Amino acid sequence: MTEQKTTHVWRSCARSVRGASHVRSGKPNQDSFQVKSSNSSSSSTIAIAVADGHGSHKCFRSDVGSELAALIAVEQLVETSQEAKSETGSTDQVLRFKFEIELPQRLVRLWQQAVDEHLRKNPFSELDLASLTGKDRTAVEADHYTAYGSTIVAALLHSSHALSEASYEVYLQLGDGDILVVRDVHESGNPHRPLPPDENSFANETASLSRQQKPGSLKRPQSASGPAPDFRVRVMNRRSNSPPSLILLTTDGYVNAFSTTAGFEKAAVDILEICNNEGWSTIEEQLASWLEEASATGSGDDVTVGIAIPFLETTTPNICTN
Repeated sequence: MTEQKTTHVWRSCARSVRGASHVRSGKPNQDSFQVKSSNSSSSSTIAIAVADGHGSHKCFRSDVGSELAALIAVEQLVETSQEAKSETGSTDQVLRFKFEIELPQRLVRLWQQAVDEHLRKNPFSELDLASLTGKDRTAVEADHYTAYGSTIVAALLHSSHALSEASYEVYLQLGDGDILVVRDVHESGNPHRPLPPDENSFANETASLSRQQKPGSLKRPQSASGPAPDFRVRVMNRRSNSPPSLILLTTDGYVNAFSTTAGFEKAAVDILEICNNEGWSTIEEQLASWLEEASATGSGDDVTVGIAIPFLETTTPNICTN
């Protein structure tokens, strides 16, 4: 008889809604999300990314930029996790090097290549450029990545079912947005942020995948290698196989819908309690309407949220990705 194991398997749900102000102005939803999962008898891995395309006039293709950013982020998080298994040396050192050093450089390079390919197939028209002011047009003509500018917020959660393999979490962010982690609703200090504040994001300015930045707008200038050094990345190698109770990733449209930080943090705990009391299906069914309400009564911006919760399972769960 084959022995069945009870293990932690990740379920996820992500939704994006067009902001109330964008509906009024006729702008498209410039946010994007992607989810990629891999479940096997030996492990459960899930990667989630949310991206926020910049809303300024010169970033008129930021909806495309955010879509590319989210897609590349989840693909590369999963690929990097798979690569790390074949590396020799200390698990901690391998994971830190692969995710903290190699991954940001790879993300920037692949995003730029994807933008180049999109532009090759869809060149800027004179109509595109004519709608820009002289300053914005100069910026786009000097650096075409500006038109595709986007932030990226992502996480990879890997739960091993074997004692010989590490379980770990990876959190990655460039620009605004937020990540909240709830370990236990009854613990003090919950929820918490796994990443430090971004010194390059303040007021209406934020770090970006696009290379060109407004001179003097960031506290630290971009390096010659582009925005890769400005990524904030944290790898948490779990010694026990006890994962967080909930991971919440958001674009800044959701964060800004709350009048206080405490209100935003309470929303993460409320989502977990709803899941515990009413079931996972309630999250899947209601998340979009919650986001629409947040945009309508709060920020007016596009709102995108990704949620991941571990469940004790003996079979592979269905993953909500639409």
